[in-house]
Amino acid sequence: MKIIFDKDTIQVYLNKEYTNELDINDLSSLEEYLSRILLRLKNDFLLDISGCYELKILYDKFYGVVLVLSKHDFENDYLFESQVDLDLNINKSNFFLYEIDDVFSIENKLLKNGTIYIYKQKLYLKLISNISSIEMGRLLEFSTLIYGENVNKIINKGRIIFI
Repeated sequence: MKIIFDKDTIQVYLNKEYTNELDINDLSSLEEYLSRILLRLKNDFLLDISGCYELKILYDKFYGVVLVLSKHDFENDYLFESQVDLDLNINKSNFFLYEIDDVFSIENKLLKNGTIYIYKQKLYLKLISNISSIEMGRLLEFSTLIYGENVNKIINKGRIIFI
């Protein structure tokens, strides 16, 4: 689990080792899982999580899940002092890209499991098959995870290159 605190959001990265028991299509299972994650954020990181939030759930079958938690600013926020209300936005049809600086820093085995895109002088790897947890760790060591709207822009406007 990796957590990034941005100015307006909390981003929680859960690779498939953390989400192997999660069924993204079963809402009751998803609700229980999210409750455990929010409780862990509250207790382990001493975050004051109460009020209304938008929770974007971005799913990639090869990586896992990224949760993006954004607080809503309401005038009557005192109504939710000890509660959490979530507006869920689940994106199951998307995939992630891995921005890489140098193709030669990535092992050939990983390159064979993906497609390379070039967009604005940057290289992006799209996985097309499963890789092991160790290989995923190596990939994440030499790349930056790209998800959400940026992926569509790169795929639509970028070019596939062959190595």
